[in-house]
Amino acid sequence: CVSSVEVSRIHAGWITGVAMSVVPGSGKNLVATCAQDGTLHLFQILREAEEGATHAKCLFSHSMQFYQFTGISFLRCDDGGVKLAASSYEDGDMTVFHVDL
Repeated sequence: CVSSVEVSRIHAGWITGVAMSVVPGSGKNLVATCAQDGTLHLFQILREAEEGATHAKCLFSHSMQFYQFTGISFLRCDDGGVKLAASSYEDGDMTVFHVDL
């Protein structure tokens, strides 16, 4: 049973990668997205008890000109932050982002 659906426009192009994670210890629910528009975003999913609605709070955004991201994943990070690995169509390397929460 679906109680509600929220749609957010967060990219100018096709979304090519989505990853979800729960931060150990804090219980924060995170969603990372990347797209062909060369941007990636990290969101915390918040639930408003009194409204019963779900909201996405942007924690980090990054844009790389002339990049088409093709995938994103969370990496293990033991220092309380978050590490994201993103791949790109133009580059054979993996780009790793470390975000302090």
